[in-house]
Amino acid sequence: MLFRSQVREQLKIRSGKRVFTLLPGSRQSELRYLGEVFARTAKRVHERLPDAMFLVPLVSRETRAQFEEALYRAEADSLPVTILFGHAAEAIAAADAVLVASGTATLETALLRKPMVITYRMSPTTWRMMKRMRYQPWVGLPNILSREFIVPERIQDDAQPQAVAEDALRWLDDADAVERAITPRTKAIIAVHLFGNPCELGRLRRLADKKGLILIEDCAQAWGARWDQKPIGTVGHIACFSLQNSKHVTCGDGGVVASSDERFGPLLQRFGDKG
Repeated sequence: MLFRSQVREQLKIRSGKRVFTLLPGSRQSELRYLGEVFARTAKRVHERLPDAMFLVPLVSRETRAQFEEALYRAEADSLPVTILFGHAAEAIAAADAVLVASGTATLETALLRKPMVITYRMSPTTWRMMKRMRYQPWVGLPNILSREFIVPERIQDDAQPQAVAEDALRWLDDADAVERAITPRTKAIIAVHLFGNPCELGRLRRLADKKGLILIEDCAQAWGARWDQKPIGTVGHIACFSLQNSKHVTCGDGGVVASSDERFGPLLQRFGDKG
C-alpha cells in the first residue's frame, strides 16, 4: 500500500502542500482532445489555490511533448507542474485530488482511495455514434461498478475547464469556509474522513485551537489512514468510529469513541453503556 506521506517524502513535496494529479490519458489521441482541457483546468485551480502544485505522469516522450504544448497554448506553462515518466501510482498516492481521463486509470485511482473527477473527450462524430449506443448513464468505471454517480463525470461538451476545476476543488476541505460558518453558538468542528482519505487536519486543528473549539474526527470510513504520518483519530480532541452495518468495520451497531485529552476521557466513560 502506498501512503501519501511516504510518497510525498520521496517526491520532496512538503507536508500540507495541495497536490493535484493530472492523468490525461496514455494515448496521443487522448492528449489531442484532453491535453488543453487539463492544462486550462490546472490554471483555474491555481488561480483559486496559488499554493497548489500538479503532478502529471506520462508514458512517452511524445505524450510529454503534447502536454507541454497544451500548457503553452493554455498560457499555463509557468504553473508548478512536475511531469513524471510513468510512476502513475505514486503520483496518485501523493495527490489530494485526481483529474483523470475515463479508463482503467479511474479504477487505480479508486483502489488508492483518492477523490477524482472523471473526464473525456473524443471526436464529435465518434461521440454522436457512442451516444446512440449508450445504454447506461455512467461512463467512468467506478460509477458503472457502483451503479451510481459516486464521483463526478465531465464528458465531451460538458468537459469545460471551469466546471472540471470546480468539481476538483469541491473534494478539498475549505478551512476558510469552515471559519466563516463559525458563530458564537459553535462548540465543535467535525472532520469527516471519507473514502479512506483524511481531512486537512492540520488546518482544522489550528482553527479549532484559535477559536477555542473541540475538533471531533469521524473516522469510520477511513480506517488505517494517516495525516502527516499520524493515524487519523489522534490529531483531534475526540475520535469516533461507527460500527453500524454499512461501515468498513462493523458489529451490527454501536461504535467506539476515543480521546487522549484528559478533559473528555472521564466524561466519555459515563456513556459506555450507550449505543
